[in-house]
Amino acid sequence: MKKDIYPRIGRLPFRSVTAADVLAILDRATKRGADVVALNLRQWCSQVFRYAVAALRADHDPASALRGAVIRPPVNRSRPYAATHRAQPLAEQGADRVCIVVALCPTHHREAHYGSRRAEMKAQRLELLATMYPHHAGRQASPTD
Repeated sequence: MKKDIYPRIGRLPFRSVTAADVLAILDRATKRGADVVALNLRQWCSQVFRYAVAALRADHDPASALRGAVIRPPVNRSRPYAATHRAQPLAEQGADRVCIVVALCPTHHREAHYGSRRAEMKAQRLELLATMYPHHAGRQASPTD
């Protein structure tokens, strides 16, 4: 917002901001390839102006007229996304080896760190890795691993 909105309309009174002013902000963001940022900028401007209308500081929301002015880019779902997660963190005396790293989807990675089942999930991962790599189970890292 500081980079895009404030330099253009930040010092103007609410009632003097037009849809053309907001459109210029959106165009500037889309020209640099930031279509999602432009969508967010329109939403933020609209939120501010709706509040200003409710507080009797503005007469209308100029950003509402620009709904659909920026087309949301298609989401690329062709690449699978996985996050790497250490079964035994280094801070908990875990070894620094590839064989203790597992790939998790973003949802399960978040669950592994912050979820209510994180202790259960950790035990499951350690058990799975112990069956996959029995020669590394319970060993500390060595310089040759």
